[in-house]
Formats: sequence, C-alpha cells, structure tokens
Amino acid sequence: PISLRLLRALKAQGFPMAIATSSPRPSFDLKMRHHKEILALMDAVVTGDEVPSGKPAPDIFIEAARRLGRDVRRCVVFEDSPLGIQGAQAAGCLTVALPDPRFPANGLKLQQQQPTWLLPGGIGDFPHQD
Repeated sequence: PISLRLLRALKAQGFPMAIATSSPRPSFDLKMRHHKEILALMDAVVTGDEVPSGKPAPDIFIEAARRLGRDVRRCVVFEDSPLGIQGAQAAGCLTVALPDPRFPANGLKLQQQQPTWLLPGGIGDFPHQD
C-alpha cells in the first residue's frame, strides 16, 4: 500500500518508471499477476533474461534507462539487495536502499555501500509529495 501510494505520486508528477528485475520473464509474469496496478504504472520492464549479465553488473539498469529514454545518471533505483545497489551504482544511478528486516546481514552491507538514500523504515520514508 505504501509503495503503491509512492508510485502513484511519482507517476502523477510525470516521472517515467521501470522495473528492472533479475527474475526471468516467465517467473516475473507469474509473480506480477497479482500486482497489475503496479505494472500499469510502469513505462518499461526489463527482466534478467533480457540482458547479457545480471546484477551486480549494471546492464539491467542501463537497459531500463535506455527503454525510458533517460540518462542513467538521472535515474533513481529502489533496491533491497546489496547486489542490486552495487549494479545501480556501477551504472551511475542514484540509489535508494531498502533493507529487508528478514535479512539483517543485508542491512549492514547496504549501509556500507553508502547509497544515495538509506531507508531502514521502508519505502514510505522516501521524501516525496503526494
């Protein structure tokens, strides 16, 4: 609910958005059957089987920016994985780290990576206006 509210606000403000997932397309499509509203807000989707190298390589983020027609250095990537943050940083993106409380070791790794924003409280802490 909080992430959907943020996505709606970003969309209303004209921000193009993409999903860049390491999952192969069939797995992604299966998972997203229950999240149609999120998909409807996206301008592009890039799956792991559509790029030469997966995270932590920057390929998926570079491809997402290309599909959005944007400079990768002006893209903001939301990630809960240290490998994803590493890949986004390698691509030159701004990064938002979202530590998953189920994986406490990742929280420390994310903090050490010095993302642009670190949101231990979750995506609802991202500064934006509705």
